[in-house]
Amino acid sequence: DMEPAASNLKLLCINTIVGSLQTVQREAVSMLPEEVVHSIWSCIEQRNLACDDWIATLLPSLSTLQQISVPHSSITGQSLRLLKSCQYLTSLDISFCLRINPEDFNELQDFTDLMHLNISGCNIGDEEARGLRELKKLRSLNIKGCDAILYETTIFIIKALDDLQTFEHDPHHMDSNVYPASRSYHYLDDSSDSDVEEENLNKKMAFWDNYRRQHDSWR
Repeated sequence: DMEPAASNLKLLCINTIVGSLQTVQREAVSMLPEEVVHSIWSCIEQRNLACDDWIATLLPSLSTLQQISVPHSSITGQSLRLLKSCQYLTSLDISFCLRINPEDFNELQDFTDLMHLNISGCNIGDEEARGLRELKKLRSLNIKGCDAILYETTIFIIKALDDLQTFEHDPHHMDSNVYPASRSYHYLDDSSDSDVEEENLNKKMAFWDNYRRQHDSWR
């Protein structure tokens, strides 16, 4: 019976800490065993209480995290800069984190091991969105509600991400009315057409064509 009792006591302590975020000494929390800190962080995620201060405090014990999900939280660009030290991070959900300024999204270029990224509803600008092309390992990307991202930039990103399998977007990101005039390889790629392997180019454009057909079916 000792093991369940110890587990219940641990849970009680975690709930007490998380429930008293405004008064608890964050430095003291950071000195707790890593397993306990991970449990505290899980509670913070579940209760949508993530903030810059808590990420800064707990980060030394969170460096092995593979997934971080803090949608609708109050984090800012400061947290993005800190989270770059999570070298095992493969999934990041910062959707509707409205306190992150457009220029702060440039930090995402350094998250090169990400496989899943959700920035839906964020204030990312069109220029900053172009940096997403550096995330070569992305398999899923959600930019729904990112109104500043233009059609041309959407294709610019798609062309660069060979491993992308799931792409959630708004209709204006894939506007078939603009599509014929804007299908410019020179515009969408830093290199000339002759520098792009035909097989890879066909693969990327086939991916785009599929989404164009989806959009046409919505009209």
